[in-house]
Amino acid sequence: MVFYLPVIITGYAVLGSAVPVNILMAIDEGYFRSFIEACLALHIFLAFLLAINPVAQEIEEVFKVKSNFNYKRCIIRSTIVALILVVAYTIPHFDKILNLIGGSTMTLLSFILPPLFYLLLVKKGLTDTKSEIPIHEKIFMYQIMITGCIGAITCTYFAVGDIIDTFIQDPSTESKDGHGIPI
Repeated sequence: MVFYLPVIITGYAVLGSAVPVNILMAIDEGYFRSFIEACLALHIFLAFLLAINPVAQEIEEVFKVKSNFNYKRCIIRSTIVALILVVAYTIPHFDKILNLIGGSTMTLLSFILPPLFYLLLVKKGLTDTKSEIPIHEKIFMYQIMITGCIGAITCTYFAVGDIIDTFIQDPSTESKDGHGIPI
């Protein structure tokens, strides 16, 4: 939140409600925009490797593939990436589905469940470090969970509304590339 809020607030303060879905479209073409696009591409490439690795390892475990480098691992990981590409390009308005998933499950996984599990672990005496949580820490944990709940509900509400609006809208306003990717 500390990293994202200043960017969001600054973008909204400068552009108002005219902020495009892809914020890069609000930046004039040139070296600065190209640099930002290159940084984003590098970030996505590196973050994708981190995000896809646990999924790939679980699938490899199901198929009993050894963890050393071999052709079976390459085939499984290539298949996973191919399936991701097929889903991303064949589902129209995939960005709206990502908003729904990100607003609901990611908020739950990031803000609500970690403090809740911590409180439950300490309450049941399953931690080595603490036998009881001080009141100021409990208040902070509940504040994080309440803020996460408010954020999750708000994001989910707007994401569902956005999906409904997409199906109601006039087909002539559909993006020109046919994949739901805003141009």
